[in-house]
Amino acid sequence: MARAFGLGLLHGALLTALGFYWLVPSLVGVARLPLPGALTLFTAFVLTQGGRTALIALLMALGSRRGFHVALAFPVALVAAELVYPLLFPWHLALFASPVLDWLQLAELGGPLFVSFWLAAANSAFAWAWQERSSWPRATRPALLGMAMVAGVTVVGHARRRAVERDVSHAQEVHVGIVQGNLAAKSRPRLDPASLYRAKTLELLSSAGPVDWIVWPETALSSPVHASELRRTLAQDVLGDSGSRTNERRIGVPLLLGMVVQADPTKRDPDPTAIPMGALTNSAILSDGVGRLVGRYDKRDLVPLGERAILASELPFVGDFLAPVNEFWPGPIRPAIALGDHRLGVSICYEDILHRAVRESVERTKPALLVNLTSDGWFAGSVASRMHLALARLRAVEHRRYFIRATTTGITSVIDPTGRVVWTLPETTAAAGVATVRWLEPETPYERVGDWPWAVMTALGLAAAVFRPRRSCR
Repeated sequence: MARAFGLGLLHGALLTALGFYWLVPSLVGVARLPLPGALTLFTAFVLTQGGRTALIALLMALGSRRGFHVALAFPVALVAAELVYPLLFPWHLALFASPVLDWLQLAELGGPLFVSFWLAAANSAFAWAWQERSSWPRATRPALLGMAMVAGVTVVGHARRRAVERDVSHAQEVHVGIVQGNLAAKSRPRLDPASLYRAKTLELLSSAGPVDWIVWPETALSSPVHASELRRTLAQDVLGDSGSRTNERRIGVPLLLGMVVQADPTKRDPDPTAIPMGALTNSAILSDGVGRLVGRYDKRDLVPLGERAILASELPFVGDFLAPVNEFWPGPIRPAIALGDHRLGVSICYEDILHRAVRESVERTKPALLVNLTSDGWFAGSVASRMHLALARLRAVEHRRYFIRATTTGITSVIDPTGRVVWTLPETTAAAGVATVRWLEPETPYERVGDWPWAVMTALGLAAAVFRPRRSCR
């Protein structure tokens, strides 16, 4: 058992280090940590994240001691660990199915854990066949089982994808202008974000075809705006020209944008919320074409270290060392943001990789479109932006809705309900374009059921491993 745990931790730590190497330059360049501090924090992160693989190995060893074959123990152990083990940056084995679109379609039935489960099961069958390679008659059965799983998932996924595409073709179209400012955090003090985004928007409106509404990314306006000043800021500084005495409102379509909002320091936020006076929120604001505030969403799941302190209550003495780059207050539950007759399922930054949070939001608000405002400037030039996009694609499949991702530096994209990326803007470039999406309001099995089947499977698997009499196994 100890050997299994150690090997699992080693494997998980190495995998995490290779996948999240970009955290070190991000901690140094954006969080402004000294290199020794960044390396120390990265080492702790690698070991913590790698603990999930150690848990998988430990559960497999426990199952093997009770006589369960590894081909069964591995997928059950993996799903159990993905279900219960907390990660600072959550990811699933389902990530590795993203190159094959048909393999993602099972997420509609059971979320990312279903995709992880069948991938683990198929790989277990092939590993079993490899173990039996010295005797091909014995190796044939597990090899055929693995091939049957891959073929079955591919055929079912393809058929389901084609059916969804037919349903989508009948839905109402909407034309969305998306602006990517390419403003890295270090360049913001020298630039006026509102002027840049407004100029790109006006250029888009004058040169493109019909545009129904506009999206700007997370913290497009990074300087805090008092909640009581939102309407004036939207009407004058965002939609109009702040340099004009007439404050001409030149953007005449609804605009969804990311802003930093500060609860008024002298009176309560006009909306009835639990946000303390003076606290900052990472918010998405929807304005109509004349500057009226139509809807607001405040980010609820804050990024560790980037937006909230970690270990501040447990280890107060590390507060200065691990102070967040920007300290925000988690937002309250607000009514869904409505755009005309339709509702938007809004998330901010890494919330789009939190499948349970997105499902709870969809279940509560019943949106017709998913929208994520992201600032991936921390990760420019690394693989992190593509990992973020690959994980976010599953949300579109789980809920069979179009998914708009507006980012500061890339990858700004639109994902269709089958998980296909159908539209993008070039990375690390100030750019804008018009994407066509469709309003959809289905109810998927995963939306109705959630992760409770995996919780039941985990509980039954652990009970069987603990209480089953110990047997010898190969």
